[in-house]
Amino acid sequence: MSLPLSDEPKPRQQIAQIILRFAVVSCNNYQEGYFAGFGRIADRSDLDAVIHLGDYIYEYSATGDDFYGNENLQAAGLRLHAPDKELIDIEDYRIRYAQYRLDPDLRRAHQMHPFITVWDDHESANDAYEDGAENHQPATEGPWDVRKSVSRQVYSEWMPVRGDLNTIPLYRTINYGDLMDLIMVDTRLLARDQQLTTVLDAQLYSPERTILGAEQKPG
Repeated sequence: MSLPLSDEPKPRQQIAQIILRFAVVSCNNYQEGYFAGFGRIADRSDLDAVIHLGDYIYEYSATGDDFYGNENLQAAGLRLHAPDKELIDIEDYRIRYAQYRLDPDLRRAHQMHPFITVWDDHESANDAYEDGAENHQPATEGPWDVRKSVSRQVYSEWMPVRGDLNTIPLYRTINYGDLMDLIMVDTRLLARDQQLTTVLDAQLYSPERTILGAEQKPG
């Protein structure tokens, strides 16, 4: 079902395509505040796309020890995450995406502009890497591969990507004629090594450590 637009889309400027103009966004934490910036983006008529670099949602609860957001809003009972729990299973993630899309400014930005997106860590869990995450405890939250797969599936359901990201890669290159190639990469779930906790760790200098993995690198 398509939601009606509150205003008619403004015609884009009819000029020779010699430039590209993007809005670049990331890290929209519902509990931190209102998404007025997306409203400003929606008002623009000169954008070719919105590039979202990840952390489209956050996985934390509304009232638990893992609360992450604006404490004044929390005290007033405003902008609290649903469900009120850390996201673990598929329904948790689906409800959270649905809640974020209830924000009128974010919804209108999607109505007015195409989005080009990649995930960061909070679409699954804080400080995610290929084999785990800082905010995932297998002993109490189950296998990481299950949670990672669930988060990929729900991302595929809610975000403008071309298929199930459990079966196709997130990374891709988008060609804008002879103006530019936009290279979108997966720096989290595909091949990233676990983060080091100190710069004194000798592995910091290991040439084998990776964020992208070999698959994404040019031949």
